[in-house]
Amino acid sequence: MKLIKYTLLGFTLLGLLTFTSCGKDDTPPTPQVDPEQEIVDGLNKTWTITSVTLDNVDVTGDWNGFTLTFNGTKGYTATALSAESILVWPASGSYTFPNATDANLILRNDDVQIAISNMTDTTVTLSFTILGRTGGRMESLIGDWVFEMGS
Repeated sequence: MKLIKYTLLGFTLLGLLTFTSCGKDDTPPTPQVDPEQEIVDGLNKTWTITSVTLDNVDVTGDWNGFTLTFNGTKGYTATALSAESILVWPASGSYTFPNATDANLILRNDDVQIAISNMTDTTVTLSFTILGRTGGRMESLIGDWVFEMGS
């Protein structure tokens, strides 16, 4: 009788230890981050020029004082624009994400597609191509633009 009593007590204790050690995992699940929202949040500040190139030629001097401010609602405003630079960056506008599989591509509302790279809390590189007709002042702005910016 003592053997049965101790055996049942042993199984009971073993069962209690087993069930109390089987709890929820203490680490919270990793939240899923929306890549598009991550870009919107990362751009959401005022950026100043570090360097600007057009077809690999440094044209930073033509962009003195230029700032680009993105907001959290997929809009932007540009300041210190000249008669030529406004053809490259309109004074204001909005953007969307045209490629569901690549959040590093945005499309301005003037149909210019911009590739975003090297984005950190304090730097970003924006690359795009201006296409257009030949002739007039627009011809000198046609080409591959790279804006390296800091905040």
